[in-house]
Amino acid sequence: MLQDKYNSYIRKTLKVISYIIFTAFICAFFIFCLMHRGQITPDLITNLMPNNQIMAAVFMILIFGLKSLFVFIYCGILYAACGMIFPIPIAILVNVIGTAVMISVPYFFGRRSGSKYIEKIVEKHPKMSILNEAEDTNSFLLSFAVRVIGILPYDMVSAYFGARGISYGEYLLSGVLGSLPRIVAFSIMGMSAHDATSPAFLISAGAQLFIMLLSVMVYILWLKR
Repeated sequence: MLQDKYNSYIRKTLKVISYIIFTAFICAFFIFCLMHRGQITPDLITNLMPNNQIMAAVFMILIFGLKSLFVFIYCGILYAACGMIFPIPIAILVNVIGTAVMISVPYFFGRRSGSKYIEKIVEKHPKMSILNEAEDTNSFLLSFAVRVIGILPYDMVSAYFGARGISYGEYLLSGVLGSLPRIVAFSIMGMSAHDATSPAFLISAGAQLFIMLLSVMVYILWLKR
């Protein structure tokens, strides 16, 4: 009996310690982001990476998870950083896994908060109201289109779909597929960042510019509709 109480006390203590460490890490990362808000670049991120590639991949995926808590960090920076750190196939894989983590955290937060949270999201970000207007659209296509267009904030979109109660598997697949063009373009840009005049960099930068212009056009047409 005494042993059971002791084991229970140890488990609770370890759990509290792990929460404290994780909270301290998030706070430290948050303060770091605030202090370097205008200086968060792929180079800055790559300088923080461990030399071991497996550990670097884990660290990058962790940063993707933390990014979902900080809206002002643009995910393209993380995609490009992976292109600078890893060979392209691995960079794309890490970016895909990182994207899955990044869009999952706010999704589950929104799902836990419930449908009432949608009102708060729209109130905070009025542009999100277009998702309410497209409520009758197929959920998979809507989630995919929003990621491809990329005008709306990733984290708020994820929280919205979570609060709306869309199937997680459907949401995750559509979100990752919709993010894939940016993942590939930014990964290649990061790989060739050392030479901004190289064909790989110019083609990927041109592709990303095309995606952005197309996104703006589609967004404008969507608003008019």
